[in-house]
Amino acid sequence: MIKVFATSVEGYLTFEDYLDMLSVFSERAPMSLKAEYAFKIYDFDGDDLISMDDLEELLTRLLGTESYDIPEHDIQEVLKTVLKDGDIDEDGNIAFTEFSHVLQRVSDFMKSFVITL
Repeated sequence: MIKVFATSVEGYLTFEDYLDMLSVFSERAPMSLKAEYAFKIYDFDGDDLISMDDLEELLTRLLGTESYDIPEHDIQEVLKTVLKDGDIDEDGNIAFTEFSHVLQRVSDFMKSFVITL
């Protein structure tokens, strides 16, 4: 997540970067700004698309490497379902416009994409 907000060449988060990050995670930040940064956070390879590889990376980071003994088949089914639900144009990836469309259906996104100080 730091990589998304860091502006320095070295990848360090400056104080200004930190303040920018806090503004994105503020309760008052607009949906469009939150969606933009959520997309960047989930686009691990930085190709401006959320692919199956990005979804696998997300799941690995959420569950850890053990995956809590979830069978690989079940993991792949979850990933395929998520991709299918978000991939409106059926090109095998989720573009930002598709991601934004999906977020419109997530009623608690604005409440959950918040850092409370």
